[in-house]
Amino acid sequence: MFHGGVTAFLVDNATTIAAVTSRGQPALTAEYKLNLLSPASGERLIRRARVIKPGREVAVVGADVFCLIDGIEKHTAMALASMAMLDEKRQQESQGPA
Repeated sequence: MFHGGVTAFLVDNATTIAAVTSRGQPALTAEYKLNLLSPASGERLIRRARVIKPGREVAVVGADVFCLIDGIEKHTAMALASMAMLDEKRQQESQGPA
């Protein structure tokens, strides 16, 4: 059985990667809504993310998490995330003073 925190980490990671690769610029998670649909038990977790709206300042990304049980995928979670897309100026501001 996988803890819900593991699922949340996978969603955050997958949505960030999807947003970054869609526009080729850094991104930060602004917010996400996670729905845990069923217990995540099994051999492994599989995550899939897709960019729904690749905005210039905010990208909307969806993600799904499945657990693998005896070779069969079971849908265990879904999420919707808003990703803040960073240009050079915003990237420097987010790093703060050294």
